[in-house]
Amino acid sequence: MTTVVDILEQTGNFKTLLQSLKGADLENTMKFEGPFTVFAPNDEAFAKLSKETLLGLIQDTPKLKNLLLNHVLPGKHMMAELVKLKTAKTIQGQNVFFETSTVKKIPKINDVDIIKTDLIADNGIIHIIEKVLM
Repeated sequence: MTTVVDILEQTGNFKTLLQSLKGADLENTMKFEGPFTVFAPNDEAFAKLSKETLLGLIQDTPKLKNLLLNHVLPGKHMMAELVKLKTAKTIQGQNVFFETSTVKKIPKINDVDIIKTDLIADNGIIHIIEKVLM
């Protein structure tokens, strides 16, 4: 079985996200539960956060956990399905908004570009995003 965590590890460039999942006690959830749709910020996305913001998240486990769960939708949602949506509710309970332009066929999520889509794991689907959804 290939899990969401396996895909993130194999793809590379997700060290901060993987460390954050461990720190928020979500690594096993992403390995053994699901299905999930994960909007995964890569290391460059986390690097855009200020050092103070990143340190604050690392030191506040409940806040970090809520932030990470705000990047996850229940169920498996391929990009072909997401382009038809206007909004969806995350596992954390917040609404995220999708906007698709006529020029760019891949939608934005909360005004953040989705830069790679449809990385398929047995327990979910990963879409890579350019910024952390704050």
